[in-house]
Amino acid sequence: MVDYNLKIEMTPTDKYEKAKKEMITACKSFHELEPKQKEQLVLELAGMDALIALYSIMTRTNNRGGSL
Repeated sequence: MVDYNLKIEMTPTDKYEKAKKEMITACKSFHELEPKQKEQLVLELAGMDALIALYSIMTRTNNRGGSL
């Protein structure tokens, strides 16, 4: 079973402030992980970033009629 905490919080409407708040939360969460979990997360995110870049390249190539 997965445990969850229910909480009420205020979220900034400014995009910059919202992103800053989410990055701080992500950093805190990352530091709470075990070393093996940190490694797995980094590998997953690095892989995801590579897939996004590949998709972006393929989309641009396809929109140009197949040429880079």
